[in-house]
Amino acid sequence: MSWRDQYRQGSFRGVPFVSQSNEGSGGRRIEQHEFPGRDRPWAEDLGRRGRAFTLEVFVAGPEYLAARDRLIAALEAAGPATLVHPWDGEMVVAAGDYTVRDSTEDGGIAYFTINFAEAGAAIEAPAAPDTAVLVGNASDAVIADAPTRFADRFVVDGYASFVEDAAASMVARTATIAAVAGGLQGGAGSALRAFQAGLTLLPGSAVALVRSPLRLGSVVVGLVQAISALGGSSIVRIAGLTSLVGFAAPQVIGTTPARDRQRRNGYVYADLVQTVAAAELVRAIADAPIASYQDAVVLRDQTSDLLEARIVAAADAGDEASAAIFSELMRVMVTDLTARGGTLARVYGYTPQRTEPALVISHRLYGARATIERAADLVSRNRIRHPGFVAGGAAIEVLEASGA
Repeated sequence: MSWRDQYRQGSFRGVPFVSQSNEGSGGRRIEQHEFPGRDRPWAEDLGRRGRAFTLEVFVAGPEYLAARDRLIAALEAAGPATLVHPWDGEMVVAAGDYTVRDSTEDGGIAYFTINFAEAGAAIEAPAAPDTAVLVGNASDAVIADAPTRFADRFVVDGYASFVEDAAASMVARTATIAAVAGGLQGGAGSALRAFQAGLTLLPGSAVALVRSPLRLGSVVVGLVQAISALGGSSIVRIAGLTSLVGFAAPQVIGTTPARDRQRRNGYVYADLVQTVAAAELVRAIADAPIASYQDAVVLRDQTSDLLEARIVAAADAGDEASAAIFSELMRVMVTDLTARGGTLARVYGYTPQRTEPALVISHRLYGARATIERAADLVSRNRIRHPGFVAGGAAIEVLEASGA
């Protein structure tokens, strides 16, 4: 097939023209690096260079002025558009600069020199990650792996009876600590029944459970999850789980093999409770409503300190796997609170001139927008005993109006 068979009528944005020559450019983007004391350079290939085209075109005839003006308008319109290249076919390009020259030859003609560039596509900014999903995935992974990971490291068979008795005592103690954590939250319905069932199971079956580590691991996971699901406010839910993250095994004196196993079992059991509680804690934080930027920062820093202490303890014990678990949970928690806190209102100080209801102060500060919600925040944030009487002359904390 000859070039005449492939040649076609050129156009840009649907405006036709005739072309008798074209020139293009392309190639690779090469960054030449030269180094002191080294004879040979390094040519770094940064990818293909954008293609560019220069077309020499014309429009002619008695009505050429109208055709010229339509082509000028097409070239000066914003954005990329379709170019039918007489030699290379249809493509999307951006029109750059051009020159035009009018002539009375051939009954009137306008000559154009037009520079086109390959349009390509804009690089889209990556979508912001759903931080709640990140937290949920990290928590689910820790909890799913916890029973098996515990069972692989917890051993009582083949050791003196006091090793088993110490483990059973530690399991029973978990029930007491869980009762306190659960008592902070109250709760109702199926979650409460599940919690009570797990609590009843632990002390009475402690000896049987320590002889079946995988079952024990599953029971402890279920108990911690039941505490997390009990309900109550986000504050008490977080407080209950925080207490479990601090769970510690009793100190063991002695260096015999049996005492070393007792000590190791205590560490492994405490690690089970701590990691599962930490996983549920960061999930609870991700679900918690945060009112202000300062609240997010305080919660983030407090939880980071708690998890960092566990990271250090695990690393000191030579348990790199647990240190990695706590590090990942801290990472997703910080990511979540940083992302959410950055868009929240700041807190500032305000001193009412006289004693008046929180609703009145809220209306004065924020207008009709979110008055009831902001009044409730004002009462809870400052621990005001009665919402109808906010003491005058005493400074209180309020959210900035821009966050309403």
